Amino acid sequence: MARGSDNAAAGTSGAGGFDRRVVVFLIGGRRYCVPIGRVKEILRFEQCAQAPSGATVARAAVGEAVVVDVAARLGAGPSTHGPDRRVLVVRAHGALAGFAVDQIVGVEDSEACPGRWPTLEPEWLLTPGDVAGAGRSAA
Repeated sequence: MARGSDNAAAGTSGAGGFDRRVVVFLIGGRRYCVPIGRVKEILRFEQCAQAPSGATVARAAVGEAVVVDVAARLGAGPSTHGPDRRVLVVRAHGALAGFAVDQIVGVEDSEACPGRWPTLEPEWLLTPGDVAGAGRSAA
């Protein structure tokens, strides 16, 4: 992980090598989760910069990622800009992308919490247009 980034716990795998853990986070007061294997890095929002295009960009150890505030897409209400705000850097549509979250709650086993909160897949949440021009990265 990059210096100054939060460390998403390195995975232990369930049966068959599949990691069942999810990163749980808040957006607009609602809990969501994303499979931990999809999260490449978690950054403090302050580590982001404004690109000449006007987009917010996260410079992660794994590459550069366009940051998308997805609160409105989720109908979750306005995103907060508090000290706990983070960016989840994920791979979506062949590129790195980040989405702003209000707070990281923790890491849970997905089998221990089915249906407690929605599981989001990055390709469902981010469009190819969101990641256009974002840094491409190797698998």
